[in-house]
Amino acid sequence: MTTLEATGGAFELGRVMQRTFKVIGDNLGLFAISSLVLVALPVFAASVVGFLYPEPWVIGLAGVAGGIVAFVGSLMMQGVVVHSAISGLNGRSIQLGEALGVGARKALPLLWLGILQGICFVLGLILLVVPGLMLMTAWSVAAPVLVMEKRSVEASFGRSGDLTRGHRWSIFGLLVIYFVLAMIISAAVQGLAAAAGVTTAQSGFMTTTQAPSLVALAAVLISALSTAVQGVISAAGAAAIYYELRTGKEGAAPDQLAAVFD
Repeated sequence: MTTLEATGGAFELGRVMQRTFKVIGDNLGLFAISSLVLVALPVFAASVVGFLYPEPWVIGLAGVAGGIVAFVGSLMMQGVVVHSAISGLNGRSIQLGEALGVGARKALPLLWLGILQGICFVLGLILLVVPGLMLMTAWSVAAPVLVMEKRSVEASFGRSGDLTRGHRWSIFGLLVIYFVLAMIISAAVQGLAAAAGVTTAQSGFMTTTQAPSLVALAAVLISALSTAVQGVISAAGAAAIYYELRTGKEGAAPDQLAAVFD
């Protein structure tokens, strides 16, 4: 494996972490609204339909529809977070409408990218785990590449592999940290909900024939928000890693990174 110096500059984990949570803090309102509208509300709306019309077929149909809409919404949110994060690191503020527009345009390409990543990751895990983790790390910035550089899905994989080469152990460590932090935050949210008498286990009503309770509706909303928080951390982390690689390995200036939005 080539050294960090040979690839154009040191990859600093602390700096990437700091940037990750800086962009989340700077865009907290934008990310909160996006998460609520794109991920949490579709699931919650489906739950309300099941609450109002507690027929088994209605509950099942609403659950499937809500899940599909929330899944597409999560893809849009990924585009929103990446776009906003990179723009924020370039010192450019983003309006909600602009961010949602980027998310909408990139939803289908990100879906195809996610499908291919998932298939390859599962196949890699079947081959004794290590190949799957290697692919996950090599392709960790494929989504930011797709959003930022207007490349095809297939070209984004190759570009991500080129950018991450020489820094993959550091990137793998960051991915583990992000995963652990996301789990901790999710557990904290669910812990607070449990202290208030709401447990996310109650969201399982969508698979039953009984009408959901108001407490179960609250549990569904909390569970959806928890999932959205994990998605925000993951996307913001990928964007920060991408920014570090572009500026460190290629010496890309902020205006070059932002030029795609002009």
